[in-house]
This record gives sequence, C-alpha cells and structure tokens, in this order.
Amino acid sequence: MPRAAVEIGAATKILPLDKIVPDLIKLTNGVSAKSSLKAIYS
Repeated sequence: MPRAAVEIGAATKILPLDKIVPDLIKLTNGVSAKSSLKAIYS
C-alpha cells in the first residue's frame, strides 16, 4: 500500500520508520492528542 501511494503521487513525504514519530511530533508542535482532545471537548 505505501508503494501505491507513492506511485500515484498521493504521498507528500517518504520517511524511514524511525523518522515518522519525530516528524509527527514536529508537525503537531509537540501537542499531545490528549491535550488536543481536552481542548476540543471542554
């Protein structure tokens, strides 16, 4: 499935497995899901 996403141009980033979590943290500015949900539902 990841290869298919790349082949059709749907992937915006291609990262090795060990770089995915650090990149997600950077993209979310380190905001945790728990604090985000708390802000949404309070």
